[in-house]
This record gives sequence, structure tokens and C-alpha cells, in this order.
Amino acid sequence: MREQTTHKVRVISRSCRNIVVPGYLILNRGDSVEFKTVNNKDATILIPHGNLFGEDNRVFDLDEKNQWTQTLTVSNIEAGVYPYAVYCKESNDFAEGNSPPTMIIDE
Repeated sequence: MREQTTHKVRVISRSCRNIVVPGYLILNRGDSVEFKTVNNKDATILIPHGNLFGEDNRVFDLDEKNQWTQTLTVSNIEAGVYPYAVYCKESNDFAEGNSPPTMIIDE
């Protein structure tokens, strides 16, 4: 049995641009993804496929209340490509990350 891994995604806000690093993640069921803003700027993660993390929640906030971090575990979802978006409140813009940032469930 494969050991679950926690993958780190960072949202970097600069004065003129917001970036998601890495832009692509290759994940397996049961892996976790830790989303965090690097410079403590509020951001919102938008997941179009509501069951990706095992619940029908499609919006996750990265804010002071959550210490600018959210860790989510990939559900028992079918293999496939799952794009998502990160909205940065201060700049009123979406972050880039290989346009759009994408999670790939491998196995």
C-alpha cells in the first residue's frame, strides 16, 4: 500500500501579479494538498468539481481566521484532470499557475 503524501501549493501575491506554485500537481487518492498564501494575503480557492476533497464544498478561504492555510485530502474520486482557481481579494484578480492551475489524479 502506498503512503499518502502532503503536497504544498503556495499562492504568491505581488503588486501586479498573483501566482500559484506549482501550477500542476500530480496526486493520488488519499494525498493531501496544503494551500497557503506566502505573504498573508486573503485568497479563496474555487474547486469546480465539488467532490474532489470528499465533500460538496467548492470554496475554501485562505485568510487570517485559517492562518492563511487550508489542508485538504483528495477523496476516492476517479482519475482525471481537475482545474481550479485561486481568487486574490486584495488585487481583485485570479492567480495564474500554468493557466489555470490544475490537479491531476493519477491513481
